[in-house]
Amino acid sequence: MSNFRLPAKGSKIFFAGLGGIGMSALAQFINSLGYEVAGSDRDISSPSQAELFAKLAKQGIQHFVQDGSGVSSFAPDLIVFSSALEDDNPDFLAAPNTARMHRSQAIAAAVDQSGLKAIAVAGSCGKTSVTAWIAATMRAMGKAPVMINGGYSPDLESDTHPGNFGDGSDYVIFEADESDGSLVNFTPELSLLLNMGDDHHSKDKLEVMFKTFLDNAKHALVNDELAYLAKDHPSHKSFLSEQADFSLSQVQHNQQGVTFSLNGDFVQTSQWGVHSADNALAVIASLATCGFSLEEILPAMLAFCGVRRRFELKGRVKNVPLYDDYAHNPQKIAACIAAAQAIYNGPVLVFFQPHGYGPLGFMAEALQRELEGVLNPQDKFVFLPVFYAGGTTSFKPTSKEVCESYAQAGLKVDELADRELCSAYLAEQAKDYSCILVVGARDPSIPLWSQSLTDEAS
Repeated sequence: MSNFRLPAKGSKIFFAGLGGIGMSALAQFINSLGYEVAGSDRDISSPSQAELFAKLAKQGIQHFVQDGSGVSSFAPDLIVFSSALEDDNPDFLAAPNTARMHRSQAIAAAVDQSGLKAIAVAGSCGKTSVTAWIAATMRAMGKAPVMINGGYSPDLESDTHPGNFGDGSDYVIFEADESDGSLVNFTPELSLLLNMGDDHHSKDKLEVMFKTFLDNAKHALVNDELAYLAKDHPSHKSFLSEQADFSLSQVQHNQQGVTFSLNGDFVQTSQWGVHSADNALAVIASLATCGFSLEEILPAMLAFCGVRRRFELKGRVKNVPLYDDYAHNPQKIAACIAAAQAIYNGPVLVFFQPHGYGPLGFMAEALQRELEGVLNPQDKFVFLPVFYAGGTTSFKPTSKEVCESYAQAGLKVDELADRELCSAYLAEQAKDYSCILVVGARDPSIPLWSQSLTDEAS
């Protein structure tokens, strides 16, 4: 049980930053619990967000420009906000006396109020895919889990629902975010820790956060490399290595997707890439820890059809497949490139739009190491301008500065001053590659833009 509480059912709750994929998922969940929900966003008029806001409106969730007018007219009992908002946000200034709650606190309170057992998924890579995969497998087993996710599941998309929330009555499955440290607010039935990267915080800080996240749960499930964080937990299990409770070996690919051996049992999946084998094992281990049998889990896993912007085929450019992926930290980007190399066995062209100046500076050294390990001589990595979402920043380092540093170190990299130059770049060079990747996070316009690069839609 968490220490956070929502106001009484029927109260008005306002989401400042409603257009964020995690915020909109939570807004739908709280709306389903019997609250009157509305919100604002700085990108309220963006064409890339039009479909999201239209579907939210069909659920009765109002949306406003983020200038303070919406919160004034809606007169909420509570404002829910994300870490992306600063203290001088117009909504805060317009309602200085209205109670506020961070998004993670609101998730914790809403999960408690639902009365459902919770599975919280944490880690630097794979959270969204694993969250969606657990939910899809449960549905295929005849269960009805609630899902609150940072990605869109095609099988949950409808005229009224964008796909990042699925209503239900059995479990609630959600992402626990380490980027702002908020994952320590959760007290789930099961805490699942997938891995630990280096795109947000130092190793020491992450270890403290992840240990607290595991300690707060009734059951802890952790990648065996991080098992030391759960060694004092009274109910913990590990996965991945040969020494783990759930071990992975013999990873291969066939026409359906990646396959592997789980403690000697053959596992077929519907997804591609070695990282998908790791994700699948985490799904199996989670559901087994919750009491489901392998006989139930393994066939049901094949129902998972992926998540939007996770190695999503958008179309072709001069007959070369182009994929859009949310990869934005060193490990995710390397995993995406490795998956493309394994599938197409040829040169890969990567366009990367960094999701902020701070994140790019923090991960620059780690990204260089990952690229040195994964790029083949004929591959090319192209930097696009850093995405700026507003707020305080130094505007350093730039993509050009990082690109020049990598080039001096011997990496085959390039930099474009404007992403609109990509079409001309592809017209000249696409034929030299077996696969094209567009990677980056936070910018909601990427899916439509990456689609526009293709001359043959998927």
